[in-house]
Amino acid sequence: AMSADRGAARAAEGEGASREQVEEQSGISEATSGELVEPVSNSSMPLGKKVRVAMIAVFSALGSMLFGLDIGYIGPIIESVSFEHDVVHSDAGSIPSGTEGLIVSLFSLGAMLTAFPPVSSYFL
Repeated sequence: AMSADRGAARAAEGEGASREQVEEQSGISEATSGELVEPVSNSSMPLGKKVRVAMIAVFSALGSMLFGLDIGYIGPIIESVSFEHDVVHSDAGSIPSGTEGLIVSLFSLGAMLTAFPPVSSYFL
């Protein structure tokens, strides 16, 4: 029925009918044809979905924080000649990739564990 109304409106429009006449014939006004659908309210979202979104946000934030920590702290430390000489006992000029990965992993794991409230409150 709607497509027939629109077809009649287009035909009437082509014959020189005014916009008001077209709206009367088709039953469609500018206000009703341009209405937007209201978004779903936040309260109707299931709890499981809210928890899933929250967990994704937490893990994304944790990953971003660890990536920034890695670049900001670990990168310059790993490249330091004195760190290389004292910790890895290497004068070759570079740390092997496996050893570097282990150092970065342990540093990140240590940062997460010491940030855990029972551990961090022990040192306060």
